[in-house]
Parts: sequence; C-alpha cells; structure tokens
Amino acid sequence: MRRVPLVVVGLLALASCGSDGHDTSPASTTPNTLLVVSGTDPAGTTAAAPTTTAPATTVRVTAPPTTAESAATTTSSPYLAYRGADWIEAENARTGTDAWKIVPKQLFVPDSIDGYANTTSALIGDTVSLHVASLASTTFTVEAYRMGFYGGLQGRLVWTSEPTTTAPPSDPAIDPVTHMAEADWPVSLRVPITSEWPPGTYLLKLVSAIGAESYVPLTIRDDDSSADLVAIDAVTTWQAYNDWGSCSLYQCLMDDETPRSTVVSFDRPIFGFFGHGAADYLDHELPLISLAEERGLDITYITDIDLDQRPGLVLHHRAVLSLGHDEYYSTAMYDALESARDRGVNLAFLGANAVYRRIRLEPGADGTPARRMVNYRSVKDPATKSDPKDATVDWRDAPLLRPEITLIGIMYECAASGSMTIVDPENWVFAGTHVRKGAVMRGLIGSEYDRVYPGRGAPKNLEVLSHSFIPCRGRPSYANSSYYSAPSGAGVFATGTIKWVCAIDATCTKAPVPAFVRQVTINVLEAFAAGPAGSAHPSKPNPRVIVRPPTPTTIPGASTTTTTRPA
Repeated sequence: MRRVPLVVVGLLALASCGSDGHDTSPASTTPNTLLVVSGTDPAGTTAAAPTTTAPATTVRVTAPPTTAESAATTTSSPYLAYRGADWIEAENARTGTDAWKIVPKQLFVPDSIDGYANTTSALIGDTVSLHVASLASTTFTVEAYRMGFYGGLQGRLVWTSEPTTTAPPSDPAIDPVTHMAEADWPVSLRVPITSEWPPGTYLLKLVSAIGAESYVPLTIRDDDSSADLVAIDAVTTWQAYNDWGSCSLYQCLMDDETPRSTVVSFDRPIFGFFGHGAADYLDHELPLISLAEERGLDITYITDIDLDQRPGLVLHHRAVLSLGHDEYYSTAMYDALESARDRGVNLAFLGANAVYRRIRLEPGADGTPARRMVNYRSVKDPATKSDPKDATVDWRDAPLLRPEITLIGIMYECAASGSMTIVDPENWVFAGTHVRKGAVMRGLIGSEYDRVYPGRGAPKNLEVLSHSFIPCRGRPSYANSSYYSAPSGAGVFATGTIKWVCAIDATCTKAPVPAFVRQVTINVLEAFAAGPAGSAHPSKPNPRVIVRPPTPTTIPGASTTTTTRPA
C-alpha cells in the first residue's frame, strides 16, 4: 500500500461541501388520482422537484404505547415490540422531522466532514464504530435518524451524540496494483445500538462544530424477523461508484494513466458529491421505503452484504425487494435470490441493471469479513487461476454464462432515457391505474434500462408489461418491464428502469407518472406480501408484443441522454 498526498484528501473533502444534485424533499402525499397519458410522447423529458431550503419542521403525533422505549421492559427480546402487523404503523405515527436533510448552505462553510462505519448493518445490542475526520473543526456530533414515512417528513430522530473530538483526515492508503483506497482512520466514536433503535434504514448525520454535514448510512436488521417483505440496501453498488480516495470501479479522478480500480474498500467514506455520503439511498431507495411504511406494510431491511453473509435470511419472508440500482452480486447473493424464488418467495426488482456484475467479497485489513469488493471484469482476475468460475466478469459472460434474465425475466441493455409504453394493461399490476394499451408514461425510462432478450434464457411464460422503443448507443433498441410466475408459485416482477423508485415521490418525473408508479408499486407490494403471487396471478406469455424497433429516425419520445455514472 502506498500513501497519496494529503492534498488529494483535502480536495475531495472540500468537494463534499457541494450539492450532489439529489433532491431530498419529502414524499408526496398527493392522493393517487390518475390522469392517463396516452399516445406519442414528443420529448421524453424529466424534471426534478426543487430543492427544499425551508427550515426543518417537526410533526408531533400521539403514538400508541407499542414503541421502542417499552421494548426493553415489556418483552424478553428487544425485537418483539417491532414485529407483527401493526408496529410499522405505530412507528410512523411517532414524531417526524425533516431535520435529517442536508441542504446547500447559503454561505460557504470552510470545512468538510466525512466518515464511515465499521459495518453496513448491525443488530440491537451491537456497538458500531464511526471513523470521522474534519478539515477545520475539532468537534462534531452525530444525529441518528430512522427513515420511513413519518407524516411525509421521512425521518425520526432516534439518538444524538455528545460533542466528540475529531482530527483532519490522514492520507488514504492506495494499493499500487488494484488502486484500492482505504482511509484507515482511528475510531472517533462508538455508537451503542440499543432497543430504542427500531429495525430499519438509518442516516447518521455528521455535523461539524462550524456547520459542515454529511451522512453515514446504516441498516439495523432483525435476523429472526419473518416480516412479509424484506428490502435490500444495495451497498455493494454504492461502493462500486464511490470515488473517495480518487478511484472507483469506474474511474480514477486524479490519475489519467489509471482507468479504474479493481478492488474497492468499505473502510472509507462515500464521496461527498455522491448523495452527501448517502450514495444512491436518497433517490433509489428512500421513496420506496417511505411508501411501504406509509401503507403500514410489514417490512424489514438488510443490506446485500447480509445477503452474501447470511443468504438464508430471505427465506423467512414472503417477498424480497431489490431497489433502484442493485448491480453488483456475489455468487452467494445470486444463489440466495434464486433459491428464494424456487421456494415460493416473490421477487420484485424495482429498478434496472440488477445482478449484472459478479463480485467477490474479501476481508478487510483487520480480518473483518466482507470489507473489500473485487471486480476485475476480466478473466485476468488472479482468482481464475485456481477456479475459472471465480472470475469477476459480468454474469452473462464466459466462463460464468449465467445471464440475469433467467432470474429477473429481463436484463440490462443500455444507459439511455425515454418513456414507457404500456402493452398489457389487463395485467393485475395495473389495477386501479385505468391505463389503456399504448398509454405512455413520459420520462419513466432511464437512466438505465432492461429489456427482453429472446433466446437468452427468459422464462417461457414471461408476460411483457411494457415495450418502449429507446435507442441504445445510436442503434434501435427497446426497454421492457415484465412479470412471470415461477413453478414454485412465486411471482417475479421487474420494472426495467432505474427511475421507478425516484418516480414514486416525483423527484425525477412529472405528473401524472408518479401517481401511476405509486399505484403499481402498491399493487405489487400488497400482492407479494400476501403470499406466492404466481399462484394467485399466473403469468400469461405474450411474446408477440416483442417486435423489431423502428429505424432511429422514427423512434418516438426518446432521449439518448446517458447516465453520469455508466454501468
């Protein structure tokens, strides 16, 4: 390992003071009144909701007595108060606040603060170590927010630390072969996870003494939960795109001679421009979490590291939810979802580009499991010398030859944007939307999309729900959403677009698309929470809707805009 000069860390840390462009306004509470859009979309444009700059507000609601505070004294297990049909509803009736948000400062703050945790998820009773560094401040505090609905404010303050000392960031260690960056900062604060922390997804907000702010995401899980739904936080994909320390699995910001790293570490902060340290969580996950908890659905949460380390967890639930952008999968992760489907567990892929690249998880410098992620994208991966099947290539490529379409029903095609055209309006997922065949949902496709590849292993009973002509790298192509019923009785639904989750609360699309997306999502979540959806809703194959796209000059309502973080 070599050390890069401190100036690199300083520049990257200063950059984290800026806005990352993610809209963090509360979920829309507009009723699901649908205005059906049909015909040809002339533009396929999108619009983001304006950034909220208003002071933090709090909604106070009298909650039922079943709360975290009573868990330790009224039950033998700290988790029992967080199980059953009503606890999510009771939790979201508690005091909510939007103080969790990080908004652009009106005046420049000559500081930045960054941090990371020693784990991506924890259990009640664990202690989480935070490693924090600040350019200018000598002290900071931590505010822990559980994220959900909470009257539309989406957060509840669970815990606040005492002021804690910190120091400027030290130089990151850079591996000269893999270009992996690690922070290797000392422990700044140890956070006890008590019974007052309900299972859920959390943002730990770091606040320096002079006002700099950033997030450290954390998931509190319940390994014995049998909640109807389990959602997976895509932390491996977050690290793949994390540029902190200069290099990600896509690029090296300050080294033109090095194209990218082949290994990345969880022992480093998430680059400040990437969701203020929250990565894709704010737009690719939080809107779905907020909607599920608004509906009072019985839901629990894990990370995809947990999926790798504890693959049997997903078998305890009726449905598994893959959110937004869930791209990087180990063999254990892939096998876990396949096994769950084959045992009657429903799968919902509420995004695109999922299960695309194979990874290998390795221990960190101190031996902690799954703290480094390997992805060579080539058979030149050193591990292939002993086992070719250990190559970290794309799942569809040799020597793996295990295309994700066999699991999802569709698979990644391109980074491009456009509009979704409905071709199977009679399918049960569209109940209550009143869409007609040919209805166009403007701007819903992007920034990456999936499609059906006939002959590549798609289930024979696949039902194509939408078929949208979108150009891919200057050539004609199309995007699809789909549903199929597995022999086990499981149902598998795939939206085929990364924008699906952020469309729920209108952060990336205009009306009436969010109302449509919300209703379809509610239909899927409620049906999947009820049991094997494939038995209740067997799929009806409709291969004739897959037609050749027109020439590029006649493709309606599409844009060739590509993602800023290509996959």
